[in-house]
Amino acid sequence: ALPILGSGYVPSYRVTLDRCGGCNGSVTLLAAVGYALSPVEVPEKEGYVFDGYWNDKTGGTQYYNSDGEGVRTWDVASASILYAHWKA
Repeated sequence: ALPILGSGYVPSYRVTLDRCGGCNGSVTLLAAVGYALSPVEVPEKEGYVFDGYWNDKTGGTQYYNSDGEGVRTWDVASASILYAHWKA
């Protein structure tokens, strides 16, 4: 459940998780600015190890670690995409 402030709900935004060739795992979540990210199920990709979700396909800022735990609070006030990074 998302947090409630005062008498209203905190705005939340849909975050799409692009598995970048992986399969399984979570595909979307709702995030509220300034709040911790909910854990997600990590994807799998044959021959690779999941290295987290980032806001860019190469480089960028990491939002989830390799265990599917959020590593920062959400800071984007719009619908967004996070991209899986993989290690060979």
